[in-house]
Amino acid sequence: MIKKKIFGLAISSIMALSLAACGSSNNETTAGNASQNGETSAAASQNSGDGSKITVAIWDNGQKPGLQEIINDFTAETGYQAELQVITWDQYWTLLEAGASGGDMPDVFWMHSNESQKYMENDILMDLTDKIA
Repeated sequence: MIKKKIFGLAISSIMALSLAACGSSNNETTAGNASQNGETSAAASQNSGDGSKITVAIWDNGQKPGLQEIINDFTAETGYQAELQVITWDQYWTLLEAGASGGDMPDVFWMHSNESQKYMENDILMDLTDKIA
């Protein structure tokens, strides 16, 4: 569980930086299959940590190669695996809302400023202020 939170913090920070650099994008790509870009590196496949896998959801397929490389490096370093899910912008928010209602959300996910307030009000987002400030 602690590894999951640490990984979530690391990925959240990285994704926040990439979002700040890229801004909002209404990218209409199809939902990506994590195996298309090699979900995990060979080293990660050999070292599976405690067997848990976290999910990371994004909406911009253009960011997938860079984030997948970060995830692969993290997995090789820690043995903790993650699955990167690319979901189209038009489906992303529907899937997050359904996940929030059903309690089955990705462990780490991109959040848009227009949507963040309702997720904060429902204690769905982790406050990272004391961790990164």
